[in-house]
Amino acid sequence: MDRDLQERVIEAQALVRAGKSRAALESLLALKSSSEGHVDLHLNLAMIHRQLGELNQALAALDQVLAHDPYSFIALLSKGSVLEQMGSPRRAAEVYKNALKIAPNADRLPL
Repeated sequence: MDRDLQERVIEAQALVRAGKSRAALESLLALKSSSEGHVDLHLNLAMIHRQLGELNQALAALDQVLAHDPYSFIALLSKGSVLEQMGSPRRAAEVYKNALKIAPNADRLPL
């Protein structure tokens, strides 16, 4: 991730912590068209959309992440959770099943 984009993502995360999720979302959406392949940007967009109750947009952002990194454990877990919130438990279970296939082994987890 280039430095400017990384700084903007950090600023957006600070806005979220300050309770200004809508401002954070607008800041990140301004970067979206020029940063389609940046996984961190889309993960943060998904988180903010989910926090704002915009589940379809959260799901779309997670699908962007998974298009670039189909083995993103965080994106898979988040997608399963969003699908549960949307009332699709069977689809969520399938996503969770895929996440379990790539979950790190306990012996590889940091202590």
